[in-house]
Amino acid sequence: MAHLQQYEELLDAVKTRCSDADKQEIESMYQRVSVLRIVVGICILIALALAFVKQNMFSCIALAAAVVAFLLFSSQQKKMQAGFRSVMLDKCDPNTAVDRFVVFANHSSLRSWSQNYYNVGNALFYAGRFSEARSVAYVIKNHKENFTDAFYAEMLGSQLCAQAGDIDGLERHIAQIRTLSKDIKSSSPELRFLYSEALQLPRYAYLEMDHAYQTMYNELLEDDKGATMLRRVEKAYRLVGLAAKLGMREKEQEYRQFVLENGGTTFFKRELGGQTQLSLDLDVDDRVSERDAAAAAGEAEAIAVAEVDAVAEAAESPVLTAAQAETVPAEGAAE
Repeated sequence: MAHLQQYEELLDAVKTRCSDADKQEIESMYQRVSVLRIVVGICILIALALAFVKQNMFSCIALAAAVVAFLLFSSQQKKMQAGFRSVMLDKCDPNTAVDRFVVFANHSSLRSWSQNYYNVGNALFYAGRFSEARSVAYVIKNHKENFTDAFYAEMLGSQLCAQAGDIDGLERHIAQIRTLSKDIKSSSPELRFLYSEALQLPRYAYLEMDHAYQTMYNELLEDDKGATMLRRVEKAYRLVGLAAKLGMREKEQEYRQFVLENGGTTFFKRELGGQTQLSLDLDVDDRVSERDAAAAAGEAEAIAVAEVDAVAEAAESPVLTAAQAETVPAEGAAE
């Protein structure tokens, strides 16, 4: 695939804190699933070959072995997926989820590359690492090959625009997502769920624009029984701001405390004051970059001021050097 190199480069560029032990655990888990998948295929081929030569008894034995291997494969795959989901959805730890998804993406089939990319980008989003998440969305969008790839790119883009308050960008992404509705409605439950989530994003943005805070507050208070902890934390994070705008100080503190206690390594917790060590490290990196940029800007400004002063002094002097004369604009040049 044309995007293979960029796929690998971007995964390598994502900052991770995954220990060697965690990497080995994830890799061994993936290897078990891969081996079981191969065993299923081999057993089926043996069963077909035996059936072809009319060795029915042995063919049945091979088919039984294939069924057992398939059941083990399905069990291991579900266990692996549940473990990944638990870190993100139940423990609210997108920093660890980034590590796990990057390792998994490096070992999984390229057939599901856009889903792997979205998982990494989504974890980066909830960790508050928005610039890295944008890079992921950019690569998916520029290398999309089918409606699934296109959807993941637009979904991640819509999340980023909604968080940034970019209504125009959000509307563009949602418009693209709507064009995929026919394919998505006949696809996997995961895509259908994400599709319904995406369609809700503009509503909250419009209510915010209209200052319909009470309506937003009431809608968010709807029963979330069965919702993941990540969803509950996200709702509480939104309710903090709404309660503050509605003057509900006790509720604001209640929701804030819920986020601080359950927010894990999400940006929701960091923005409300409960920073984790990794978040602090990333913030320090950002501040260093901002400080360097500010210093560079200040130095450039100082140079520019010095040049202007030199021109002014030269203009007042009756005798100019050749270099000074070149910096003085000719009369009427401004006109």
